[in-house]
Amino acid sequence: MEFEGKMLKVEDAPEPSLILWENLGVGKCEWYCRISVNIFVSFVLIICSISIIVLVMNHQHNTKSLDRDCDSLSE
Repeated sequence: MEFEGKMLKVEDAPEPSLILWENLGVGKCEWYCRISVNIFVSFVLIICSISIIVLVMNHQHNTKSLDRDCDSLSE
């Protein structure tokens, strides 16, 4: 099928239940900003989680070292 000299591609429309109607009026710039903020927040949360895990593991290692030192002092 042609329109003004260009070929048209015709596809079936998606089911209305699959359309996110609240996002219909969101422009590309706003969409990219939302995605960018989402990625940044996710990255910060991952870094914070990894930092907490490393700190807890370091604290456990230091506590075990102190326990060994206390055991050697009591003997």
